[in-house]
Amino acid sequence: MIRTLSDDYSAFVSSLLLKDFLDKAAITQAFVTEETQHQRHANDAAAVAITMSAALTKVNCDFCSLSSHIQADCFKYQAAQQQAKQDAKQQTKACFNKGKRHQEQANAAGNGSKDDKSKNGTEFAGNA
Repeated sequence: MIRTLSDDYSAFVSSLLLKDFLDKAAITQAFVTEETQHQRHANDAAAVAITMSAALTKVNCDFCSLSSHIQADCFKYQAAQQQAKQDAKQQTKACFNKGKRHQEQANAAGNGSKDDKSKNGTEFAGNA
């Protein structure tokens, strides 16, 4: 009777046949346990399938809140990323140019004082 079970129960049949002592109570308990595990597995598989189908049907973009795409595929998000990169480049360039202008002004101011000193021919060494 045990060997006539379907292939779904092959592991169960093998474990029963490996037991040293088989009586009616042990076999009955093993069948009840196996059936419970099969039902639990079927319920878990159904729950996973329902969850996956629900997740796939309710796709919303986190950026623009439209349904039909995800954030990675959102054209508004991609455009915003490009704009942010361009803005960051411009800010970096503006800061660099501002620093360059300050350096040029400092150099010009330093060169002007050197020219004045060379005209007089004297330099101040401080209170020595």
